[in-house]
Amino acid sequence: MFKVIHQSVEVKSQEFKAQLRRVNWVTPTSFLEQLNMYKDILVKKREQVLFAKNRLVTGLTVLDKAAVEIAALNKQIVEMQPELETTKKLLEETIAQLNVEKEGAEKEREIVAKDEAEARTQEAEAAALKGEAEQQLAAATPLLEEATRVLKELKKDELYMIASIKQPTPQVVNVMELSCHMFQHKPKKANMGKFENDPNGYFELARLQLLSNPNAFLKSMLVYEKENIPEAVVRKVNGIVNAPDFSLDKIKQASEALLGITKWLMAMMKYHDLLKIVNPKRAKVAEMNAQLDVVRARLAEKMKLLRAVEERMAQLEATYQEKLENERALVAKIDDCNKKLERANKIISGLEGEKVRWSETVAKLTVEADLLVGNCLVAAGMTAYSGPFTSKFRAELEKEWNEKIKSLGIKIADNITMKEILEDPVQTKSWTAAGLPNDNLSIENAIIMFKSRRWPLMIDPQNQANKFIKNLAKDADTCKNGLKYLKMSDANMLKTLELGIQNGTWIMLENVGEDLDPALEPVLQKQIAKDGTLRLGDKQIPFSKDFLFFMTTTLPNPHYAPETQVKVSLLNFAITPFGLEEQMLYLFVIQEMPELQRRKDLIVQQNA
Repeated sequence: MFKVIHQSVEVKSQEFKAQLRRVNWVTPTSFLEQLNMYKDILVKKREQVLFAKNRLVTGLTVLDKAAVEIAALNKQIVEMQPELETTKKLLEETIAQLNVEKEGAEKEREIVAKDEAEARTQEAEAAALKGEAEQQLAAATPLLEEATRVLKELKKDELYMIASIKQPTPQVVNVMELSCHMFQHKPKKANMGKFENDPNGYFELARLQLLSNPNAFLKSMLVYEKENIPEAVVRKVNGIVNAPDFSLDKIKQASEALLGITKWLMAMMKYHDLLKIVNPKRAKVAEMNAQLDVVRARLAEKMKLLRAVEERMAQLEATYQEKLENERALVAKIDDCNKKLERANKIISGLEGEKVRWSETVAKLTVEADLLVGNCLVAAGMTAYSGPFTSKFRAELEKEWNEKIKSLGIKIADNITMKEILEDPVQTKSWTAAGLPNDNLSIENAIIMFKSRRWPLMIDPQNQANKFIKNLAKDADTCKNGLKYLKMSDANMLKTLELGIQNGTWIMLENVGEDLDPALEPVLQKQIAKDGTLRLGDKQIPFSKDFLFFMTTTLPNPHYAPETQVKVSLLNFAITPFGLEEQMLYLFVIQEMPELQRRKDLIVQQNA
């Protein structure tokens, strides 16, 4: 098929020359260019179609997945609703039970508070009464201490001396009788009347029972059970102590030891008298403490009950909080599901129309992928050979190739054109905005200009291509490093070209004649070394990938030698009546039917 294309172009070139007097050379280099272009176009188109198809398939997959997720979310929401209702019911039951427990706890707290207040009152009363009794008993403390001191200072020799008295005085007898009464020793008849002043025998009894062992006597007085003195003893002792003839001075004169015993006796009586006042109070304190113990026991029981209620309340509160968290989690989960559902529905509803279009486009791209082998034959042939031809001859070549490819059994789209295969509508829009005429010939020339592997040489008598390139270079995104234009006659042409190659600047060589400067040979042939440099003149300069080289001639019908034509991509921008008609129609639509043009531009953007 490559041979058929090559031979058909040779035939068409002869017709081109015969009809329009324009010369087009078809060389073996053109055939090689066709092969290389076919390989490049086929690889890029396959990548482009596969990328577009995969992107749409991914979009369709997302839509299908969203539909599945919507079903799953709906199911999940339906399943969670009964659980939410159950949780709400449990919450209401827990709150009701908690309120009952709170009410019971408040009652228990009131009872406990009342019992606590009662216990504190009784405790305070008992403490006050006990303090009063102890204060009253404290009045006897100095006497007891004095008596104890005196007893400790007594010497047993003094007691032996008292025991050895042959004729005791009344004072001695009285003190001994008091001592016998305190220890409840009763005299016997054998003891009576032995001494003149001791008719009742108490001195003799004391000498035998008490004074015979002074240490024991002193010890018994020190440890005397003063809390429990019998009333009979008290009456007998007080009867003697309160007698008119009883005198401490007389006793002191008789003996210091007797005075000490007497002080002890009187302290015991004083203590006994105080006990009569204090003991009822002590009894009352004991009674109050017993009652207080009962109150405390009752209070402890109530406190135990209160703690049990509070523990139940704490458990119910924890259960309530747990159920509340469960409810919140379920509500949040349902809310999240609803939001996801809403977003998914928006995607589905918003892209429902796109889904149909995407599915159709995927099917179309699948078919297109099968047709690429044949379609790219047409695109490669047109890119390699059709530049010098007018639109009429180009259309004839495309029609002829379409029929031949089909006859060879190669799959190809019906009436496919290079423009349909290689045009990017968005890019074409930017080209026309930069001043490229909107007719098919100009658009095809621009496609070949940027797709061909050779630098373009444009036959541009109306300067349409020249203006287009200059306007396009004003876009910083398209032309990053600006545009320089020069002429063959410029003295610094090679220097400007050298800087452009290094810096990635676009270079436009204007007003080219029928012969090209041999110094341009390395640039035209793209003789780039493996290290990325190009030799220009006597210099090896780095070659920037951003560099582009354009050549224009204003000659309406230049005749380039074959060796020149094989080095460039010759493009015929000369306007024809048909091309002028297309441009006029475009301008008419813009002026008279702007809405139609806007709709077209919108469709182009959406398809992109």
